[in-house]
Amino acid sequence: MTCGERVKEVRTSHGLTLDKFGEKLGVTKQTISRIENGINNLTDQMAKSISREFGVNYEWLTTGKGDMLEPKDMETELTEWAGTAFSGDSASFKKRFVNMMMRLTDHEWELLEKKLLELADGEGIARAQTSDEPTVEELEAEYKKSRSKAARRTEPSASSTTGDGDMDAAANE
Repeated sequence: MTCGERVKEVRTSHGLTLDKFGEKLGVTKQTISRIENGINNLTDQMAKSISREFGVNYEWLTTGKGDMLEPKDMETELTEWAGTAFSGDSASFKKRFVNMMMRLTDHEWELLEKKLLELADGEGIARAQTSDEPTVEELEAEYKKSRSKAARRTEPSASSTTGDGDMDAAANE
């Protein structure tokens, strides 16, 4: 694969037109087209710009060695994701989801982790059952119990009214 083909791979993998790709790099679509088609060579400055702008491995771009994308640490990935997730509509699912996640208790995080492991590899239940940790089912039951207790605390007491809605005789005395 030539340098020009690798530039095209970067552009198409990001779903960008020649215009949009060139715009992000500060050049015209003709410049990008000429590089992709091997008419112009990829300059060192352009390679560095593409690497920086699109997180592409400079060595891969210039020589074809290694992987196309630079490895990112989890913090960088989370920061980038948050930037895109929160840039849209204020009522978007991503924003509502993160808002719900911010309110989880430690116990609820444990339950969520168990469920995600189960979904990710299909072996989460077997792994949980062979360890000293509670199973997903046990965590779910405990979670439901804690939620129903919390709901009962916020509802009016059932003993303060009779079935027909009148106050309890003890309360009237």
